Amino acid sequence: MNLKYKLTVFFAVYIIALSFIPLVHDTMLAQGKWIGYGTGAYEYQNQHYFVLFNDPYDGSSKPHIHVNPDFAPAARISLLEFSDWTSWVNDHNFFNEFNATVRTNPRELDVTYARPEIVIHKLIEVSSESVKVTLTSDQEFRAHLEIWPHEKGFNRISIDFVNSEMSFTVSGSMQAVGTTSPTWSYALLPYVLPVVAIGVVALYLLVDKYGRTLKNRATGASS
Repeated sequence: MNLKYKLTVFFAVYIIALSFIPLVHDTMLAQGKWIGYGTGAYEYQNQHYFVLFNDPYDGSSKPHIHVNPDFAPAARISLLEFSDWTSWVNDHNFFNEFNATVRTNPRELDVTYARPEIVIHKLIEVSSESVKVTLTSDQEFRAHLEIWPHEKGFNRISIDFVNSEMSFTVSGSMQAVGTTSPTWSYALLPYVLPVVAIGVVALYLLVDKYGRTLKNRATGASS
C-alpha cells in the first residue's frame, strides 16, 4: 500500500470516529442521569432541562433549574432557584442548622436534612416534561421556603406551609419569538453526524476511485 492510500484510510477512520463523539457523550455520559462532581455538587441534564444541586458548602442552587431551548440547546436559560440560605424548617435554617447527605438513583436525587428531632427529605425528580421538588417527612413540620425565579430579574417568592409533605412541579420551555415549533431538533444531531460523516467519506472514496480510473484510461489512450 502506498502512502497516499494509508493517509486516506487514516483520515476516513478519523473523521468517522470524531462524528461519534457527540453520540457517545449523549448516551453514556451526560444525558438522563444524576452526575456528581467537585466537592459534592450534582447535575442532571436531558433534552429540555438542566438541573444543578450545589455542593454542601453553598446554600444556593438547591436546586437551580434551567431550560434548554430547542433553538439553542447550549444556551441554558435560568428558570427557578431554590435557596437553602433563606429557607427554614421549624425555625431552623436549612443550610446552617441541618446535616445534609445526598443519595442518587437514575431519576431522583434524595437529599436528607437531619436534626435530632426531625428528618426532612428533599426529593428532586426530572422528566422530559417537568422538574418535581418534594419535601417530605414522617412527621408534620412548619416550613418557610424562598424560591428565586430568574426571568426578568430576581424576584423572590416566599412560601409558608405546615404539612408532612409538599411538592412543587416546575415546567417551562423557550422558543424564539415569531417562530413555530421546529420539526428539526438539535437533540437529533448526535445521531445525524455519523451518517453525514460516513456519507462524505464514501463519496470522497468514490470520486477518488473514479478520478484515478479516468486518469489511467487517459494515460493508456495517450500512450
